Amino acid sequence: MMMLRRIAFLVALVAIPTSGNRFAQLLERLVGGGLEEKKRAPQVSPLTSDDVAHYFRTGDLDELCWALRDYFSRTSRQLGPVDGLLPLREALVAKGAGNTYASAYKLDHDIEQLEYVAKRNATVRAWLDEHDVLGRFRRVRARIPPLEALGRTRGLWGFRPDDVEDIGAYYNRAIHVPDPEPLGQYLQVMSFEGADANFAKGKPVVIDDALTPAALDQIRSLLLESTVFYETKMPEQFGGYVGAIVEDGLHARALLELASALQRAMPETFRDRPLAYLWCYKYDSDYGGIKVHADEAAVNVNVWLTPDDANLDPAGGGLVIYTAKPGAAASAEEYNSRGDEFARELLEATDYANVTVPYKQNRIVIFDSALYHKTDDFTFKPGYENRRINLTFLFGKMRRGDGEL
Repeated sequence: MMMLRRIAFLVALVAIPTSGNRFAQLLERLVGGGLEEKKRAPQVSPLTSDDVAHYFRTGDLDELCWALRDYFSRTSRQLGPVDGLLPLREALVAKGAGNTYASAYKLDHDIEQLEYVAKRNATVRAWLDEHDVLGRFRRVRARIPPLEALGRTRGLWGFRPDDVEDIGAYYNRAIHVPDPEPLGQYLQVMSFEGADANFAKGKPVVIDDALTPAALDQIRSLLLESTVFYETKMPEQFGGYVGAIVEDGLHARALLELASALQRAMPETFRDRPLAYLWCYKYDSDYGGIKVHADEAAVNVNVWLTPDDANLDPAGGGLVIYTAKPGAAASAEEYNSRGDEFARELLEATDYANVTVPYKQNRIVIFDSALYHKTDDFTFKPGYENRRINLTFLFGKMRRGDGEL
């Protein structure tokens, strides 16, 4: 019976259109490697930035994708009973990605996203209707009082028993996680001409028309549809944005292929600086963006995907990148979680010298990740497809002060 299943699977594979060497590699694993999937140990711990960097150094995206997917499939993000699944890690809950609280803007995002997906996917729409998922989310959203009434929690809403009964089985779960087939080309290579030399000068590099039209459409659609945006922040302290991270669902092969394409497009910049992390944020224009901070990496790559006509202030909405960076002995609190407070003296010493880059669709901004930076003031049109989207890749180790750590 096992042999018959294996033959049937191979026949099915032959009937599926494939590209490049991926089909040959898969056949080699199945036939020559003797069903290698069976030999892999379960991925029961999350991948760290060091793990991601290791896979990128070796160039084995197949193994990286497998490890990310396998771990995610074992976590309580999956739909259904959580018995036997890995619980949410404390680190995720601390970052705002728990499943017992939300914010008004987080539920607004989730409702808009599920409505968007339902219009485009009949299978998802039928499942949502069967379980009244949108009705459940709307009931909970209606119970959240105005922001000024949530001063003690700085805007977060802890679920009551009625809320848990309504959305406990659906909130912050992997309802729809597409993983489209990678494209042959992600970047318009000519747009990157001279980018290595410009980055070496120490100033932010701005690249327009960076992605191919097909890649722009694929990546944007992927981020609009993927229900992996689990992170919400206290709006009074951090602003209003939802976030997704690589080890918690944001691991579509297309995103990793884009990171690999960036390395090839700028070989000098990314030499010995493999991908370490990636995340994506979607913003609510009723709130502010991310305050002054620096990121734990050598190179920061921001990819902007929202159409230009959604941005009501074409001269703004992007990034403010300062010329100051944390000292060599700075702690994570000093350059990240409370960066705006600790950076004040350094920024004042430079008279807040900065490079401000306006938001523009299909623009990529590349800079030294240790430089203090923040989201510029933004105003985007209402509506789910008009939300400001920022996709970030981090490469290599951070350079604080004069040293690389």
